[in-house]
Amino acid sequence: MARGRRQQGATTTLNERLPFDELVYDLNDRLSTLELDAHLELVPSSEQGVVYLEVLVVKPAKRDSGIGSRITEEICAEADDRGWVLRLAPIASDLEGRDRLARYYARFGFAFDGSAAGMMERKPGSGPTDPHLELAGEPDFVEPGHFDQYVGG
Repeated sequence: MARGRRQQGATTTLNERLPFDELVYDLNDRLSTLELDAHLELVPSSEQGVVYLEVLVVKPAKRDSGIGSRITEEICAEADDRGWVLRLAPIASDLEGRDRLARYYARFGFAFDGSAAGMMERKPGSGPTDPHLELAGEPDFVEPGHFDQYVGG
């Protein structure tokens, strides 16, 4: 079960937005089923209409084949149709990798939100942002190989 997924039969609070949550999880499941060469985790925020793209990792053997772009396009199209804001943190093992991720997501309309956390955000209907954008905030680093658990190394 994906991180953040509500277990069947779990009690809910008044603050939970079940229809929104279920729409996000259904999109996650649909895209994960269509594209078995990638690992995807979309997580609904407690803020209505905001979805976090927590993980999108393509298996090493399938990288540069367009799989990640197709998934990202589908996510953006669904977000546009539903009026969702998408958020993510471009996390890499070094600043060069983070810059590459930021430029990749800028192609889909993501832009840094100006926070010290270095989050990127995409509002509904956003087009590509400046491909020469400057990085904001401190970079988030992960150890090399961190995502191997998702894509089988």
